[in-house]
Amino acid sequence: DRDNTCGFSIYPYTLVLSNRREPVRKVYRSVVVENESLRVTVIPDLGGRVYQIEDRETGAAYLHDNRCVRPVRIPPRWNFLSLGMELNFPYTHSPTGTDPVAYELIRDDEAEMVGVAVGEQEKQWGLSWRAEVRLYRGYRGVILAVRGWNDTDSTRKVQWWSNTAQPAGGDTEFVYPEEPLVAHIEG
Repeated sequence: DRDNTCGFSIYPYTLVLSNRREPVRKVYRSVVVENESLRVTVIPDLGGRVYQIEDRETGAAYLHDNRCVRPVRIPPRWNFLSLGMELNFPYTHSPTGTDPVAYELIRDDEAEMVGVAVGEQEKQWGLSWRAEVRLYRGYRGVILAVRGWNDTDSTRKVQWWSNTAQPAGGDTEFVYPEEPLVAHIEG
C-alpha cells in the first residue's frame, strides 16, 4: 500500500511520492529568541526545526542554511530537509518533520532564560512530544530540552531523533547526555 514504508504503515500520513518540478514560493512562520550572545530562529511550520543559531557579535551562522526548503526522498514519508536542526519523535525522520507544529514562547525570569517550545500530539499513535529551545543569560550555548510521553493504553517503542546540518569546523563540540543514543558521526 502506498502509505507503507520501512515495514510499517504511516497512516494517517501520506507519502510524498514525487518532487515538484517548479519551485513554489511559500511563507513560513518563524520565531526568534535571543540573549546577549546568540539569536535562534525556530520554524514551527517545518516540524519545529531550529533553522539557525547566529552569533550576535559577529553575525556568524552555526547551522547549514541552503536557503531553499526542498524536501528530498528519505523514508518514512520521503520529506527530509537538509537545513538547520531537525526534531523527530516517535522515530527517525518523523512523519511530521516538515509539517506545522504548535509553539509557545517560554520564559523563566528567575533562571534568566528565554526560549521557544515546539511540539505536538502526533496522529499515528497519539504520542506527544515537546522540545524547548532555551537561551540563558551569560551562557553562550543553546539548550534543547526534550520530552516525549504516551497518554494512550498502548505500549510503543519510541526514539527521539535530532539531525543537525552544520558546516564543517574544527572548533565544533557536541555534548551528549550520559544515556543510550545512536550517533552517525566520526571524530
